[in-house]
Amino acid sequence: MKHLTSALIVAAAAILSAAGVSAQNPLTAGSPGIAIAGSVEQSQIPTAVTATVAKLYPDATIARSVIEFEKQIYELTLSNGVEIDITSKGKVKEIEAPKNKTLDLSVIKAVLPEKTVRHLTDKGYINMVDEIKAKGTKGYKVSLIQNTPDDIIYDIDGELIAIEY
Repeated sequence: MKHLTSALIVAAAAILSAAGVSAQNPLTAGSPGIAIAGSVEQSQIPTAVTATVAKLYPDATIARSVIEFEKQIYELTLSNGVEIDITSKGKVKEIEAPKNKTLDLSVIKAVLPEKTVRHLTDKGYINMVDEIKAKGTKGYKVSLIQNTPDDIIYDIDGELIAIEY
């Protein structure tokens, strides 16, 4: 019985090896597993991403870059402390000012629809924006550095949807 068990183990290992599957972890075929995100060299960042960064912050450089592989979103930290998530095509998904700071007016105008910028200006919130999240085709969530209101939600055309306190 011992010889039969040993023979089966050796045979299984040989079959897995011939199939190119690691005996250590047959599910990952010897690789460390599925990578969800990882740092990326600046030379590997698409031109559309670097062009968007240069447009928004011409004086800043990319200090840290990570790619979320599945969604092809580049999570960047700039030399000025701004954190920005950009698609491989250069579309801003999220941008956040450093702690206790706000986003530059030129950045807000570049990321948000004109109608949204006008509303934020009319309400006196334009100089309080510290984060913008694009919600795909649903619109934008604008967070303010103050707590009242905390977030303002707009549709894709810039129309006010909700104010969260």
